[in-house]
Amino acid sequence: MKHICLTLSALAGLFLLGACQKGQEVSQEESSRTITITADSDVTKTLLSDAGSTYSVSWQTGDKIRLIETIYANFQEGVQNDAEDIVPVKTYESAGLAADAAKAAFPVSLSTRKNPKSDKYRYLAVYPASGSIMSTGIWTGQSSYTRTDWEDLFSQDSSFPDHSYLMLSIPTYQKPTPTSFDPDADLLVSELLTSDTPIEGEVKMKFARIGTILDVTLSGLPAGSLVKDSRLEFNPTDWGADYMILYDPELGKVTLKGGKSAGEMYIAPAGVYADESGKAHLWLRAFSGRLTDWFSFKAVVEVAGVQQTYYKKVDLNSLGKVIEFPESGLTRFGVGLQRLYNISMAKWTLSATANSFDYTIQYSLDGAPTEGMEIGVLEAANNDEVWNLTLETAAPEKIVKLTPIETPAGAPADKVYCRYTRTGLTPKTTYWFRNYVKLSDGSVYYGNSVMSATTAE
Repeated sequence: MKHICLTLSALAGLFLLGACQKGQEVSQEESSRTITITADSDVTKTLLSDAGSTYSVSWQTGDKIRLIETIYANFQEGVQNDAEDIVPVKTYESAGLAADAAKAAFPVSLSTRKNPKSDKYRYLAVYPASGSIMSTGIWTGQSSYTRTDWEDLFSQDSSFPDHSYLMLSIPTYQKPTPTSFDPDADLLVSELLTSDTPIEGEVKMKFARIGTILDVTLSGLPAGSLVKDSRLEFNPTDWGADYMILYDPELGKVTLKGGKSAGEMYIAPAGVYADESGKAHLWLRAFSGRLTDWFSFKAVVEVAGVQQTYYKKVDLNSLGKVIEFPESGLTRFGVGLQRLYNISMAKWTLSATANSFDYTIQYSLDGAPTEGMEIGVLEAANNDEVWNLTLETAAPEKIVKLTPIETPAGAPADKVYCRYTRTGLTPKTTYWFRNYVKLSDGSVYYGNSVMSATTAE
């Protein structure tokens, strides 16, 4: 079972391994050996087990880790270390967890590296093995004491002791299953192990989870519908959901120092269906933080082979609500979605005199329910104003409700038609308006193009 920690403070300790004394000479000849990294936990075959108020996360068959070996003394600032075959940082990918494994044991094949200064060997493991590590490296400096503050450690105008770092990421494209998050979206780091000699045999390491687990409940979906491509959007300056972090294994500290995300997460569920009540669960992984402004969720579902889109935008600021994403914790929240129709509006016919016009507008409703539907236009003074008009911002006298008419001769019968007529106008003048359709559930659709009519001379 992957170890879930509430904090990362346990990672700050150093664990000494190996029986050889410091200063023992390491062979300069390259050779290889196989060791086994064992997670400090039991192993089951279910990734996520949810019991409502409690949950557990476990290793699963095929999981791989990446082991990072660092030799600080092999770092020479301004020198191309690779050319000397003395590399300060090297990473290795383990074999996958066996299906019949009695414990979470990961075989790793390592090379015996050159270490001419007999420096200590430092080891750190990361899950998953691929995709999570963006870069590794070492910061070097001179100092007679060890700093404990992250900002001081990486200050540009002061010295500090040698430290390694990891730049890690949680993918913003995830593929959750019906019962778990995407295993490739999980992010775990181990404690730092320090040894006088290269580690051998079986080595036990404790892992801690970075970031938070999200359980998002979507409601309002058709019963039995298959949830397909979805997207969670939010204000990136609000959540601060960086796409990468820096981790210092020496201090066991994490800081969100990476570039800001675009404020969106893409989700491609595998085999997730809405239940009889129209609810579906999506398990996701993200960095810790909080939402205080807004977020939206769009889900494409398949019903009897036909795709439908559902959407909801939630204004947390106006609701006075905050969604917290605690480090190494679990956050559950729900989103009530509404069907999003592909409603469009277009000109069918237009006739104008010097002081009037008669506009026939065609509405394509994409199967939207017509019961309780309201159709109309918002009158505008000019082209700039028309785009900013909504039912909430338009003056009441500028909101004109229209009544559907019989289908005009030669017009497609699967559309809805309305007439918009104005009289007493000024000759050679353009009049602007914006179409809207309001459904019985309160959702409003506006025209995607400018509509106008110009009177004759």
